[in-house]
This record gives sequence, C-alpha cells and structure tokens, in this order.
Amino acid sequence: MNSDLLALLGVVVGATLGGGAQLLATNLQDRRRHRQWLREHRAEIYQAFLAEAEQYFSMLDYYYIFEAGRGPEPAEDLLEPLFTRSEDVGLFGTHEAHTLATAAVKSLVHLQDAPSGKVQARTSAASAAIAALRSQARKDLLAYG
Repeated sequence: MNSDLLALLGVVVGATLGGGAQLLATNLQDRRRHRQWLREHRAEIYQAFLAEAEQYFSMLDYYYIFEAGRGPEPAEDLLEPLFTRSEDVGLFGTHEAHTLATAAVKSLVHLQDAPSGKVQARTSAASAAIAALRSQARKDLLAYG
C-alpha cells in the first residue's frame, strides 16, 4: 500500500475510535444523570408516602388514645392520598418498598377498623409497617448513592 492510503486509513480509524469513545462517554454520563434523577425522585416519593402515613397514623392514634374511640371516626376518604402515594412508590420505588408500602396501608386500614380489643396490637403493627418501609427506603437510597 502506498503511504497516502495508509495515512488516510489511519485518519479514518482514529476518527472512528474517537467518535466511539465520545459516544461511550456520553452514554455513561446519561446513565449517571438518570441514576441521580431516580434517586432524587425516589427520595421525594418515599418522603411523601411516609409523611402521609405518619400523619394518618397520628390521627388514628389520637382518635384511639385521647378520644378513646368516642369521637367522630376519621373519614375514610382521608386514606385516598395514601393510596395515591403508594401507587407512586410502586411506579418509582423498588419492589421491596412497594410491598412494604402496601403493607403499611393495609395495617392503617386494619387499625382504622379495629375493634376496641385489638387497637393496641394493630397500632403496633401499623407502627412496625411504617418503620419497615422507612428502613427499606434508606437502603434503597443508599444503594443509588
């Protein structure tokens, strides 16, 4: 081969390798940005669900402890935002977090419907379910840190 052809071939190979390296670097940067976005979004979703669950739990706790179940029962439609937050956890959270969020919602529903003899046990179960989700949320967010 003549030297001009070898020089041209070198330029083509060099440009191809350079372009490939640039594409790889861009792809890696996009993945990093997506992981960061997902981590931030998960943090917001987990925080919103936990805040809603704790607020509802506190309301039920007040109803059973301070009102001794004699006041007006908490309205069932107050659970609606919690169902919505649980769906968000299902969309953007991990499978484990969604399972725990669903368990937390169920435990709060069971607490709301608790007969007087089961309030203490169901209060403990709801508190444990919320704590389990909080722990899982920390694990999930550290895994994406």
